[in-house]
Amino acid sequence: LAGLDLSAHVEELVPLLDVDFDMASDELIEILGSVGEPAIAPLQTYLADRSRWVWGRSRAADGLRMIAEQQPETRDRVVAFLSEQLRTAEDDYEEAVSGVVSALADLKAVEALPLIRRAFELGKVDETIDGPWGDLLATLGIEPDADDPLVAESLRRFEERQEQLFPRDLQDNLKPLRAQQQMERARAVQQASTQRHKQSKARKEKNKRKAAAASRKANRKKRK
Repeated sequence: LAGLDLSAHVEELVPLLDVDFDMASDELIEILGSVGEPAIAPLQTYLADRSRWVWGRSRAADGLRMIAEQQPETRDRVVAFLSEQLRTAEDDYEEAVSGVVSALADLKAVEALPLIRRAFELGKVDETIDGPWGDLLATLGIEPDADDPLVAESLRRFEERQEQLFPRDLQDNLKPLRAQQQMERARAVQQASTQRHKQSKARKEKNKRKAAAASRKANRKKRK
């Protein structure tokens, strides 16, 4: 499918995000991202539909982010839409809100920072996916304020959720990932004006998918 012109079939493909299968979801996002601008409206419709699967909506935000990165002329449109989704974060699902916040952070959407902060304050962001508030600020090249109560509260939630959701052996496996993410975000503060290498970016995407997959599995086990 990736080698075909699918611009006329995006509306048929987007609903497949409802399927709970990580590999298919990853491939689908890559395909939709390669379609570009014609995929924006269908992905927006899916993301805005709160009857859809919450993790599929999170991946829809990821697809919009990918399009905006590959076609910079669409960035403002994508950022405006994602920001608008956060205005009603208190009425939305945490998983979807977390996906939107992650996409905005990757797009360096500092213009959306007040809405992103509000989502954190509402407790609608899963810090185990992309890190606590202080880490997100570092991703945007902003030095966190040590006296900001949200920095400590978000970090507390991050550590508490890891204890609740992840078995001890999984936490041990995630420690190198956490250390790597902290190093990369610290580097982002120092080099906010420089372009990240593609290899580093690809590694971050892989890490984020692993964390999200672990969170989904842990939540499914918890429901059982």
